Amino acid sequence: MIATVSADNMVRIRQAQGTPAVRGPALHKMYHHRNTIKCAAWDPVREDNVICTASRDGMICVWDLRVGDGDGIDSRRPVAVISNAHGTGKRAKSTIASPAVRGVTSIVFPEHDSNVIISSGAFDGWVFWNSAFIFTNQPLW
Repeated sequence: MIATVSADNMVRIRQAQGTPAVRGPALHKMYHHRNTIKCAAWDPVREDNVICTASRDGMICVWDLRVGDGDGIDSRRPVAVISNAHGTGKRAKSTIASPAVRGVTSIVFPEHDSNVIISSGAFDGWVFWNSAFIFTNQPLW
């Protein structure tokens, strides 16, 4: 399978077998991010089932393609979400009172441990997350 992410805030999953299949309709369309999705990474142990996405909205979403909350290709919702994964910062000369969310620019599952998700942000370095306890929104380090 192949995942594509884009500025329309949508994750699309397609079969990767042959050129026509890639151009064909999506098997899954997943929507939860509120800003441009920057990257996606497949879990190396649960390949073709679990994928993480990261976005400029500061969220990391974990998707399990075996889990759906309805019928159809647009019914998938993330099984876990980390909001403000890399914190918030000050807005430069803004009239908006809320702090700016720091986007997540990269995400990866290390090959040696699929219980760890590593993310990086536009304003800081790497953050390590325990995928078994991702609902706590607390990084490993």
